[in-house]
Amino acid sequence: MKINHENMISKKLEKIEFESLNELKCEIAKYLLENKSYWEQYSFQSEKAKKQPYNDTLFQKWIEVRLTKIVPNNRLIVRLLEDNKELFSANDYSIVQQFLIHSESYEQWVSGEYDYSIVVRFPKSFEELVNN
Repeated sequence: MKINHENMISKKLEKIEFESLNELKCEIAKYLLENKSYWEQYSFQSEKAKKQPYNDTLFQKWIEVRLTKIVPNNRLIVRLLEDNKELFSANDYSIVQQFLIHSESYEQWVSGEYDYSIVVRFPKSFEELVNN
C-alpha cells in the first residue's frame, strides 16, 4: 500500500513535457473545451440559468461542476503551461500569464476565499493562442 502511494506521489511530481508547442496546445484545447461546455450548460450565464434563475438544482450542479471539473481542469492546464513554458515566446507567455492569474483567482472564488468580484475574467486571447 505504501509503495502504491509513493508511486502515485512520484507520478504527480513528474513533469508533463511536450516536444512541440502544437502538441501542448492540442492537449490544453481539450480541457478548455470541456470547461467551456460546463460553463455553457450550468453557469449563471447559461441559457438554463437565465430561464430558471431560481432553480436550486441547477445552482447545486453548477457548484459541483466548478469544484469537480473546472478547477481540476484548470490546475492541469496550469501544470502543463508551467512544465512547458519554454515552448512559448515571451509575447505569448504574457498571454499565458493572464490565464494563470485567471485560474488562481477563479479557484480562490470557488473555494470561498473571496467573493466573485476578485475573479479575473477568462482571457479570450488565451483561447485564441491555444486554438491557433
